[in-house]
Amino acid sequence: MALSRIALALALAVLPAAADTQKKPPVNAQAEAAQKKADIKRVMSLSERVQAEVSGRRQEIQDLKKGSSRGIPEAYWTEFTQAITPELVEPVIADVYDKSYTAQELREILQVIDTPAFKKYNQIEQTTVQKAVGAALNKYMEEAPDSEQKALAAAQGVNAQKKADIKRYLELSEGLNKQVEGAKRAIQAQRMKNGKDMPEAAWNNLLKAANREAFEAVMIGVYDKSYTAQEMKGILKLIDSPLFKKFSQNERTQVQKAIDTAMDRTMTETSRRLMQKHQAAKGAGKGDAPKADAKKG
Repeated sequence: MALSRIALALALAVLPAAADTQKKPPVNAQAEAAQKKADIKRVMSLSERVQAEVSGRRQEIQDLKKGSSRGIPEAYWTEFTQAITPELVEPVIADVYDKSYTAQELREILQVIDTPAFKKYNQIEQTTVQKAVGAALNKYMEEAPDSEQKALAAAQGVNAQKKADIKRYLELSEGLNKQVEGAKRAIQAQRMKNGKDMPEAAWNNLLKAANREAFEAVMIGVYDKSYTAQEMKGILKLIDSPLFKKFSQNERTQVQKAIDTAMDRTMTETSRRLMQKHQAAKGAGKGDAPKADAKKG
């Protein structure tokens, strides 16, 4: 991301050697820039930011495809999806991080996330636990409303201190809010698409079942089985630290908005380039047909 120094080098070439030495960027500044770049790559790797953005944007393309007109060729959608690669996304996010965090802030972030505790937590959370949460909530919704009292009763059997720690974790991670809001959006989407498949009262019962108290009870059950009481305390110590909360807050607000803006621009440019390519190919195909007919004549 460093700016070109060709013009500066040409200007310095005509000056005395002593002046040339004085005008060069300090070695420390160059080393600091290189270290910041390395730290940005490390933060992106540990937080799995790039992979998450690639997956999310590819899913976004599939959603656009479902709602698009049939005139757009399948090859366009395939190429558009394949174009959203880590190699495309990484420089976009790296640029946002470079502008959003100082070198010192990146070092502080790494003090938290470049640790065995965070790596273990992140690996388990993103694989085993989240899958278990998804499966448990799906089962709950399939059996609702009968499943609500069962879930609430099961949560009552969890150790009081451990349950308090799990609740605190769900609050800090915003995991509960995300699950409840996601479920309500999914129900409303299905209602708009297949509203006639069920009575109005049945849809309302599903929305009522997707409430915070019941979802919290289901998630408490999953976390109780996934982590020991000591592990939950260790996780809380990690994510309840000022540095981690600052990083998480920035990631969800200013940084996320900047990434969304930059990625929207990248997606639009990629889409426009591919659309022009396919429109040109389609136009060329139409242009060939009359020539062929003329030759036959």
